[in-house]
Amino acid sequence: MSTTPPKAGLPKLILDQLRSPLKLRLVLCPVILGGWYFLFFSPLSDHMTATQASIDKERKRIDMASKLDEARKSLLPFKDRVPANSDLNELIQFVMARIRPSPLKLIDLRPEASKHFGPFDSIFLSLSIEGTYEQIDELLAGIHNERRLFRVESLSLAPAARSNDKNEGGGPFKLHLLLKLASLMEKTSSEKPPS
Repeated sequence: MSTTPPKAGLPKLILDQLRSPLKLRLVLCPVILGGWYFLFFSPLSDHMTATQASIDKERKRIDMASKLDEARKSLLPFKDRVPANSDLNELIQFVMARIRPSPLKLIDLRPEASKHFGPFDSIFLSLSIEGTYEQIDELLAGIHNERRLFRVESLSLAPAARSNDKNEGGGPFKLHLLLKLASLMEKTSSEKPPS
């Protein structure tokens, strides 16, 4: 009769192997490290990732705030060159007041669509004027030297059709000026974007 030892169960076999201190350490170290990772480090890692994303978002906000502050400081020298409470009607009145005392003849004045530039709106006027070269030069020099910010977007000179027929008598030669002016106006508080 052959005697075979009874089959030991797998748990008993594992316990027999773990009686050795070296084998026990080799098993316990990975189990402890795995438990630490899944129970402590993994949730903490997710929390650290969320915190880092929040920090990055706040850094971007700080950078944007500093850029806005720099932009506001760069606008200060021009603050007095943009009239307070200005609008399209005020600009038209301003331009008309400059043209009325001059001998220039205003043929047409049309406002155009405005564009947004941060805290300002750029407003445009198209003017059609007749006058001599000297009169037109005086008007453009006045616009150039004006304290208020103006920009000449386009300028076109052509001989005036009516004056060419009469010019044979020796009168001053008249020119037709098509002028597109741009100026800035502050947005009203209801139009300003939230800061």
